Amino acid sequence: HFPPNWNLPDKYCHCHPKVATSTAKNPVTHKLMVVGDAFISRYLKNGIESALYTGTTAAKAILEGKISREELLQHYVKPCRERYHLDNYYGKLLFKMHDLFARHYWFVVPRLQMVQEEAKKKDWKEKPETQVLWHLFTGSAPYRSILSRALSRSFATSLMREYLNTIKKRLKGKPPSKEQKP
Repeated sequence: HFPPNWNLPDKYCHCHPKVATSTAKNPVTHKLMVVGDAFISRYLKNGIESALYTGTTAAKAILEGKISREELLQHYVKPCRERYHLDNYYGKLLFKMHDLFARHYWFVVPRLQMVQEEAKKKDWKEKPETQVLWHLFTGSAPYRSILSRALSRSFATSLMREYLNTIKKRLKGKPPSKEQKP
């Protein structure tokens, strides 16, 4: 279905989501509030979870009679921002780090080799890179937890070992195999 003589470009993978990625500045007024990802959600993740959490928090505030702007700011906006706002900074940092590392051979190949080695292991606890990538892309853990894992000593040690192996292979003149090429 592609035009004649069309070839896959070198840089074909990119992501430009059309989703809410920031927090609403004024999500409440007297007797009115914005819920779901129109107000706040995890960075690039969990719009349904955000709708459930913000909706539940909004309902609780209303049922407790908190309907003035000041009361909604205290009992609705504050808890929602506490849950998501700081974690979103961690998420943005993680995705920027991932994008930076994904652009460079010297970072991609060791990470791919690490994931390939981890795939041979049965215990999920022995797969730090796989865990970080899984949680980052599925949203199954808070970004703060993912960043903590990515900065852990065991993760850094495993990754450094793979970087050193990659450098050794390159210095010996061994080209990467086709499976390892990013």
